[in-house]
Amino acid sequence: MARGSRKRAELAAASLLTRVGATRPEHIDPIVSAKTLGIEVAFGQLAGATARICHNGCKARIRVSDQIVLPGRTAFSIAHEIGHYLLGHTIASEHDDRTWAHATCDRRPAQEEREADVFASTHTMPEAMVRAHCDLDGANLYAARAIARVFPASPVASARRVIDLSPATCALVYSETGRVRWIHYGRRFQARIFPGTRLHVATLARAHFDGAALEHEPRALPVASWLPLAVGAGTIIEHAEVVPEPGWGGVLSMLSMLSPETSARAPG
Repeated sequence: MARGSRKRAELAAASLLTRVGATRPEHIDPIVSAKTLGIEVAFGQLAGATARICHNGCKARIRVSDQIVLPGRTAFSIAHEIGHYLLGHTIASEHDDRTWAHATCDRRPAQEEREADVFASTHTMPEAMVRAHCDLDGANLYAARAIARVFPASPVASARRVIDLSPATCALVYSETGRVRWIHYGRRFQARIFPGTRLHVATLARAHFDGAALEHEPRALPVASWLPLAVGAGTIIEHAEVVPEPGWGGVLSMLSMLSPETSARAPG
């Protein structure tokens, strides 16, 4: 994502926080933010999306799926749709099939989706408020869970925020049925893991898909278990959990690379 595009989304999210007077985590409520902008929020059945924004010629409306399990995902989904609105993306008209088709998330340009995600992440988990949870030597899901308890954020969104802000060499991998689905890289994680790759038998995620109970503590693994082409010594820490949402159900693995000097202290 281009730096200018990311900055634009971050500034819009920060400006809205200022407008609604959110100076502490408990003040952040995307429903309040939407209403401040004159956007109506309604809950109900919604096929193919967690939330969608449209307008009827007079005002904008965000419809949110009533099938979402976790409040944090609801909040992030609403903030994502607010992002589309404030960033000038196409908003579907209830009376125009052409704009409706264009503005669904599976049809939007990838750049718009990434901008809306950055907006939602910044609005629900402002860097100044959340950084203390991320400034750790190694990234793990404990930090993500702490964020999700304090901020209106889902497990996946909070884990991605840790990856974005952590000084560690880290990445987040989501896998389904034994294969990598997507990867979110931290700024220092130079190696690459490719979607579609079959998980190594040594990984916690693969053990889960093979029928074993998922370990909930971080585990030190040989670096080759996740990065078969990596050169040199070192250890990689995997901390994994199942994503408890309809439409997900796969395993989220937070990976943190350790240097040879710190590998000896890693949890085994």
